[in-house]
Amino acid sequence: MHLITLNASHHPTKSVSLYARTNALSSSMAQVARTFKVTLKAGRNTVEVTNLSSNLDVDSAHVSNINGAAQVLDTQCIVKAQAQVDDSEPETIRRLKARKRALEDEKALRAEGQQLLINYAKSITREHEKPADAVAFFDAFVDGRRASAAAIRDVDREIADVDKSISEATEPPRSGDAGGVITMSISAAHDQSVELTLKYMVSNVLWEPVYEMRAVTDDGRPAGEVTLHYNARVTQGTGEDWNDTRLVLLSGSASPSAQNSTIPELKRRKIRVRQVPVFTSSQHAPPTLFGAALSPQQAAQPPQGQLFGAFGATAPASGAPQVGGLFGTAAPQLGNAGVSIDSPMFGSATVPAPPAAIPLPESAGRQNSDAGPELDVPTEGSGATSTVMRESAARARFRIDVPGPVSIPSDGTAHTLSIAVLTLRADFMWVCVPRMRAAAFVECTATNTSSLQLLSGPVRVFVDGELVTKTQLEETHPNKEFICSFGVDDALEITHKRTSRTSTDAPITFHAPERTTSCTVHTTVRNGHAFAVPLAVREAHPVPSDPRVGVSLVRIGRASLGGVGQGSAQLGRDVRRLAGADGQDGLFEWMCDVPPGQSVGLEAEWDVTSVWNVSWEEVI
Repeated sequence: MHLITLNASHHPTKSVSLYARTNALSSSMAQVARTFKVTLKAGRNTVEVTNLSSNLDVDSAHVSNINGAAQVLDTQCIVKAQAQVDDSEPETIRRLKARKRALEDEKALRAEGQQLLINYAKSITREHEKPADAVAFFDAFVDGRRASAAAIRDVDREIADVDKSISEATEPPRSGDAGGVITMSISAAHDQSVELTLKYMVSNVLWEPVYEMRAVTDDGRPAGEVTLHYNARVTQGTGEDWNDTRLVLLSGSASPSAQNSTIPELKRRKIRVRQVPVFTSSQHAPPTLFGAALSPQQAAQPPQGQLFGAFGATAPASGAPQVGGLFGTAAPQLGNAGVSIDSPMFGSATVPAPPAAIPLPESAGRQNSDAGPELDVPTEGSGATSTVMRESAARARFRIDVPGPVSIPSDGTAHTLSIAVLTLRADFMWVCVPRMRAAAFVECTATNTSSLQLLSGPVRVFVDGELVTKTQLEETHPNKEFICSFGVDDALEITHKRTSRTSTDAPITFHAPERTTSCTVHTTVRNGHAFAVPLAVREAHPVPSDPRVGVSLVRIGRASLGGVGQGSAQLGRDVRRLAGADGQDGLFEWMCDVPPGQSVGLEAEWDVTSVWNVSWEEVI
């Protein structure tokens, strides 16, 4: 048997396919493809590849391609423990460190000689030396100090050169270990040289998209184009370096086990009888659509409830206190037999509690344990419509080939790689939400005119080369718009004021006293720029959650600095609902242009009407 041992670090990495994380809790994976040129002998050969990543998935290793008249008979993969990994220091570094220690000893010796000479000079007195001898000693002392200082400087230079050599010979800090070993048994028909491609999955990798949005200004006004730098930030600590390799960025899961590939077994459809409530003569019938059903005795009585409910809700019982609601409905009646239902449209009705159902035999309604999930289908004759819908979770696969060969060491630090530089048409709008923050934000709307899908990721925004803010870019498909905030524009001054006034109406027929609170919000925006600014002021009027409280929008209009209205804005032209709002949440935005150096004001007014004994407050 012919044994061939290959060190993976001495062979090129053909490609790396890096998969994105599917969520924040999952880990990324990468498929590494390496090529090896092997000289085989006729018969059985054992090829052992060492120094592979310790984060190797032992079940993923396989030979994807081998040329020539050769066949892979067996593949084994193991990961050595940390103690088994050879971490001995290279011989070159050991010699350099020994040289450095010798130079440091020589330097210390030179310094000690200098100190001895100084101490001897301090010990000389006039009793021991003649003047002529003192002059000669001084000359010898100076020459000795100069020679010693020069020698120390030479030693320092040599130590610096040795440190540089050690630094060059020392591998950079690594993250991860290279204890993976793959052993292959290959049968060859004859002596030959073959090239095989080995693929395997590794963990402890991460990639995420990062962006840089760059804009320039002309006399302070943003230009109509922005430049989007689409980058990938890659971090890997697999224990093996990826040098001069082709990098492919992918989305989705790389592990086959992450998806259930078992074809589901079709189950039978079965019908089972549900428990049906049976009403006796002493029990109430179920409520009708617009109130409780009437008994034969009640049917003979005149329909008094039409005075209280919008659609003829039941009138309150005799002797019960009558308190009018917002639209004159009867106050809810609470009893032991039912629960109260309030509705601003249909009035109030007392719905009795459902009676106890007659028990069915134990076998009725029982489902076999292997019957699968119960289908939500309407009961025969119930008149109800039910729909069960299932959709596939398939989504478009994301793939980007990073330009050129790249090199990413296993150092555990982030490396930013350029994917593309996109020049996009952009429109700018100033947006203000004064109720939340008295500031105007610059909002950039651009269209992804490239063929690349923009994944969600952080973006740094630069204006005229200066970093102005950091924000988040949402996932954007080709030919779709995206919005990016350029931060706060301090040239726009915002003031926001809210006032309220409450009055109580006198009692009238069929109504209890009502309280009406008139609320007004006033927002003023001053433009400090030398150009007009398109502005959107976003506000919200309250929406009641209780039928005893009503809200009516009085006006949304432009106001002068003194607060005098200048006409009502029109919904759909000056004022519009926010994107995605259904009109029931009270969110709107006011659109206007603010001339340079001038101010504009927005005034919105609404009335909140409630029953006199109901206390309310505005909450977010």
